[in-house]
Amino acid sequence: MTAVDEVSAVDEWIISTLSDDAALTALVPAARIVEHPADQGTAHPLITVQLYAAVDVGTANGARVLIDGRWLVRGIFTDDTPLTDARAVVRRVDALLHGQDVTAAGVTLACRRVEPFKQLEVEDGVRYTHRGGVYRVQAHEAP
Repeated sequence: MTAVDEVSAVDEWIISTLSDDAALTALVPAARIVEHPADQGTAHPLITVQLYAAVDVGTANGARVLIDGRWLVRGIFTDDTPLTDARAVVRRVDALLHGQDVTAAGVTLACRRVEPFKQLEVEDGVRYTHRGGVYRVQAHEAP
């Protein structure tokens, strides 16, 4: 049975991968790349990362071999963000995450985007556009 916390390791990998990229942080400061939900009052644009769904994959004897999870990674933008910048954020996030096979924080993981994501909400007269993707991440303790 695995002794690592794969979910936290994946969260940390996604956030650090995005936060360490100069092209992305030129559009969204690293301090605004956070686990969902962001603190109230966080300025926009921002990027949130959240576990969307996951299952444990195990052996016949019940030992957990890996987790197979979906992470929702989205930029949240107001009308103050130019559409070209919002699209650039989504493209850069996808370039950084999709197709990655890495070992980080004691976990070996494979990351692929499996769904695009877009949502519009209005709160107190302010429009918030959410854009990004759902990423399938399979992770297990590194050998």
